[in-house]
Amino acid sequence: MNETRRYAAELRADGVSVTDLIINRVEREHDNCTFCRVRVKAQKRWLGELSKHFTSLKLHKVPLRASDVRGIEALKSFGEEIWIGKESQPETVGKRENLLKLDPQTRDVSFDDRRVWIFGGKGGVGKTTAAAALGLTLAKRATKKKILIFSTDPAHSLSDSIDERIGSLKTGVAGLRNLDAMEINPGEWFEDLKQRYRSWTNELFDSLMSGSRLDIKFDREAMRELVELTPPGIDEIAALGVISDLIDENKYEVIVLDTAPTGHLVRFLELPQVALDWIRTFIKLLLKYQNVVHAGKIGEELVALSKSIKRVLALLTDPKLCEFVGVAIPERMSFEETADLARSLKELGVPMQRLLINGVIPESAATRCDFCATRRRSQDEAIASFQRRFGKSMQLFVAPQQDRDIQGKELLMKHFKGWKSR
Repeated sequence: MNETRRYAAELRADGVSVTDLIINRVEREHDNCTFCRVRVKAQKRWLGELSKHFTSLKLHKVPLRASDVRGIEALKSFGEEIWIGKESQPETVGKRENLLKLDPQTRDVSFDDRRVWIFGGKGGVGKTTAAAALGLTLAKRATKKKILIFSTDPAHSLSDSIDERIGSLKTGVAGLRNLDAMEINPGEWFEDLKQRYRSWTNELFDSLMSGSRLDIKFDREAMRELVELTPPGIDEIAALGVISDLIDENKYEVIVLDTAPTGHLVRFLELPQVALDWIRTFIKLLLKYQNVVHAGKIGEELVALSKSIKRVLALLTDPKLCEFVGVAIPERMSFEETADLARSLKELGVPMQRLLINGVIPESAATRCDFCATRRRSQDEAIASFQRRFGKSMQLFVAPQQDRDIQGKELLMKHFKGWKSR
């Protein structure tokens, strides 16, 4: 709800027309199921809030389905349900038997052997919840250790998850004196930096135009293009430089990082030389005019940015210091996306040895409700794929879907306690 309100406001501020809102996975009651009933009740509040806030939009409420929407016929039925309001045919539900048992032979969930934990995955898989749950649990367990939860997700979901306004720095999070949190919007942070470059560039070339006959048109255009055409992911990696600084200062024993959806980070790691070349080219242009105008401050910022990029690359690829924890959901599409992510990270030398599969229907619901049993059976197939693909190379965890929003200290710690190691 909160992310949708912020997103709609940003779109409108940019002049983008917003006419419709699709509300997906709306829960319904089945078989007098307590789990379904509680989730329906939990959603009722937010459905009401959406209706009140988005009065100018056409709302399309789409019920949660028991199986993944895959294949032409399923997509056609799904589209008709959204856009023409056609009720889909009742799904075939299975019996409540032969479900994958998740509880036996579990091992302790240990996160004691790294200084930096990075949680990443596609949007909507629960990585912010996972990062917040780990940070709170570590702070509660080790009261003498200073813990930081650090978010570079511009959606600022960390504040929503912990149910406290975080901002640039919040100390004593959730009443824990040894737990701090930060939210940094890399896009805004880097836009401020670029704006300083634009202002400096304009001042430089305006002064040259008024007092010199040098042909500087090409350099001026080149500088402008450099400011605008920044390499993908450089904004987030520059923000991560804050973590390197904190490690150098030895301010925190453990840092838990909640990243934005991982595309930016992976793209940057694939092309670090592009970012460094961008900075070097900028510095060369500055040096060309160093005798005309003083560019020390801008130059210092660029040199510091270059050093920060190198430090972050060293940090992310150090298996003794840092580990990337993948987060997924038990669906085929999430499995394929996770396989792509794991392949990319392996090629880049970023260690990923743990994978959390979120949102598994609890056995207590699946054994009492045919709809929940069908969903769980579909999830079991996905989990089996995860185990075949990653079971030998990673430690897999599964986390049950809760019957309400996971928000606030107690529910987040309960969420972590429910992680089962396979």
